[in-house]
Amino acid sequence: MKQKLYLVSNDRIYKNKYYYTAHNDLNSIVNCFIDYFETYLICRFSKKKKSFLINKKIKIVNFFSIKFITGLIKSDNSAKFLFISLTPFNFFIFLILKFILNQKNIFFYLRSNGFLEYKKILGHLGLFIYSFMFFIIKSKVQFILTSTDLIKDKTINNIITPSELDYVWLRNRKKANLKNVNLLYVGRIKIEKGIFSLIDLLKKSNISLDIVGFNQIPQNIFSNKIIAHLQTNNKKKLIQFYDKCNIFILPSYTESSPKVIWESLSRLRPVIIFSEIKQLAKNKKGVYVCQRNTMSLLKTINFIMKNYSLIQKQILQNIFPLNKDFQYNFRKLIQ
Repeated sequence: MKQKLYLVSNDRIYKNKYYYTAHNDLNSIVNCFIDYFETYLICRFSKKKKSFLINKKIKIVNFFSIKFITGLIKSDNSAKFLFISLTPFNFFIFLILKFILNQKNIFFYLRSNGFLEYKKILGHLGLFIYSFMFFIIKSKVQFILTSTDLIKDKTINNIITPSELDYVWLRNRKKANLKNVNLLYVGRIKIEKGIFSLIDLLKKSNISLDIVGFNQIPQNIFSNKIIAHLQTNNKKKLIQFYDKCNIFILPSYTESSPKVIWESLSRLRPVIIFSEIKQLAKNKKGVYVCQRNTMSLLKTINFIMKNYSLIQKQILQNIFPLNKDFQYNFRKLIQ
């Protein structure tokens, strides 16, 4: 009999015949465990349609049902609970599991720096809220991190590298068109991701930018050089987007181990990040850091375009993380 594993996600799920989520990251995590555990998903529901189909084998649980709570009370505490990120909703579930139901096997998977994210969104109030939640859980759970920069605690060494790469990403690379600068951003359209800051920097330039990540195409066109695309997890389409660009740019204010950097490098496309997340350039060939201003950005772009062939040769020196390794390492930390 397989051991029970409950995934606790802050994502809101849309139910039609199957279950859908707004971002592919949740499904990527589900796929790590679905064939090895009796896997359940605790989440909230939404009436808004979502784009990404969750693995059809997953079982959705209503945490607040009497049947579920009674089952936990009567259980032998062998079930495991994996919280995906620390949010108010997840924190509330944690309090019930730990202090009322006395569950022991609780893991928190932190993918980004919540301290910085909450401060960026809500200011000092956000920083206080996240710090309070973290203070309560820190000695009562096991952490799994995507970077040692997320928690200043050298005793925590459960580090994994998220990746969607397989060998398809590493084959049949297309030659980059260097006639004009063509930037690409793939990710969520949120303030903390820095995409609106990037648009402001490029408004007065003649640089093209493709943005992949919209739930629906906005009616107001940013400019004839900035093109909006719907989000997608179709591997073939994503590879085509990377192959079309000659530079990938990640304007986020905070990141831990973004998969898009490795996706871009796998297609031999250099990457630009801003100084707030400069730690991501460490041990990666082909990732360049600039300041969040137009002059520094244009200078970095100009350097890359002038040295493109040499940079591509350097990119090939990277050891690319694969999805199969991510899944194996994740399971190993839970088992």
